[in-house]
Amino acid sequence: MKYLRSLSPYYILIIFSVSIIIIPLLLYFSQFPNNLLSRLAFSDDPERWAHFSDFLNVWVSIANLVLLGMLTFLIHRYEVKKEEERDEDEKRKNRPILVFTFNRHSGLWSIKNAGVQVALNIVVDFKNPDGNNWVNAHKIYSLIPGEAKELDHVHRANTLCAIYEDIFENNIVSIGKNHETKVYTNQQDLLVLKDKLKHLFNYRDEDRGWMDI
Repeated sequence: MKYLRSLSPYYILIIFSVSIIIIPLLLYFSQFPNNLLSRLAFSDDPERWAHFSDFLNVWVSIANLVLLGMLTFLIHRYEVKKEEERDEDEKRKNRPILVFTFNRHSGLWSIKNAGVQVALNIVVDFKNPDGNNWVNAHKIYSLIPGEAKELDHVHRANTLCAIYEDIFENNIVSIGKNHETKVYTNQQDLLVLKDKLKHLFNYRDEDRGWMDI
């Protein structure tokens, strides 16, 4: 059973279809007086071959029905998978992407939405070059595509982090370090980051009061 589960559905389809033809052949030849199984000889009676043709037609029809049904199922499954992939690609293209930029003249960091969708419920925090702890969580709430905001509360930062949501309430994390920005959307990565950035997620989620409007 474990081996069958590891096989491609297409191989299973071929094996099953061939079996439908071979099994009745073996059963039929085994009934001949000079049968194939015992003496490796075919019948020389034309009438028996006529009966064999009628007998085999039934199994061929069954095999065709099974093939058609399984092919229809596989095509449907393929189309569903492709549709899911297209939906995921569309979501990836239409998500917000927050990036950090540094203005050397003002000495201030800015956060900008470089994506094509609004970023919601944004919380930003940073680390100083001489520290390992996050300094000061700060809410920005939202940024529309192309909008930027100076982070005037951020001073001497070497690491910045923003957690935010898209309109589907999917969490996204942007981390800027050494003037490079990394965006995390993968669920497995987000689970790890949610544990490491627990204070930011808690700060954003506390007293949100969705039901108090």
